[in-house]
Amino acid sequence: MKPFYGIDRTTLKKNTFHEGDCFIAATVSDMTRQSYVRALQNAAKELEATKLNPLLRGLKTVCSWITLFGFLSTIRALRNVTIAEAFENAPFIFWLMGGCGIVWLVLTILTNRKAKAVMAAEDFSQSTRRLEGEIDRVFRELQVPDDAKEVDVVQLTYRWKNGTVKISTTGSETTPYTNVSLRVFRREDVLCLADLENRYELPIAAMRRLKMVKKPLVIQGWNKEEKLNDPFYKPYKLTMDNYERVHTKSYGLLELNHDGVDWALWLPPYELNYISALTGLPITEE
Repeated sequence: MKPFYGIDRTTLKKNTFHEGDCFIAATVSDMTRQSYVRALQNAAKELEATKLNPLLRGLKTVCSWITLFGFLSTIRALRNVTIAEAFENAPFIFWLMGGCGIVWLVLTILTNRKAKAVMAAEDFSQSTRRLEGEIDRVFRELQVPDDAKEVDVVQLTYRWKNGTVKISTTGSETTPYTNVSLRVFRREDVLCLADLENRYELPIAAMRRLKMVKKPLVIQGWNKEEKLNDPFYKPYKLTMDNYERVHTKSYGLLELNHDGVDWALWLPPYELNYISALTGLPITEE
């Protein structure tokens, strides 16, 4: 099955285009797209201004790792010696750990103060409002209702091998699965999904089943305003690692056949109930 909204890297290893052009029902105009991109670039510049320069950011990262490494080494050493003996044996580690810890703390305070100062400025507020206005304009042009819910969809990067989908990552990617937020709603006999460029329509009649696959999945990113430990998400036993990847115990597949081609929309487990309510499909288990 072809992953809907997936990225096929069979021939182009750096491909970024989503699969599913056959489902596109509307596309934003070039004028609207360019206006949104300009607003996004301006907002990105303002956001970049909240950070320290690259040199200080690098120093902060190095100091955090040295402090952590020194702390863990000290904890291990204290299993066999007292803290006084550990300091006597390796005073350099204690001085280095303390110095790096102070530098990290100072840089953290400076980062927070700079971010607050920039975000409190009128320029930052204006760029944020402008970007929000452009996003609203995009969705109006795509005829997306104001009350359309934001639903997480799993964007899968893959390649075909002997007729089978194989996951694929490149460069700094730590997982082929990415959490992408789309506006999802039903209009008559189609399920509509909209990003900031297209509105896709999946025919309800073409859908075969909504399946829960009880296998773990590691998905990059968290889009919800609620925290991962919110009571709503507790039944799904989600966890997040140091790379901000969400670990799930299962995932969902909305399977359909369109013009003789089998497709599957990949979903995090916590979105299945909503998709089931929209499509009328019961959730089955593999």
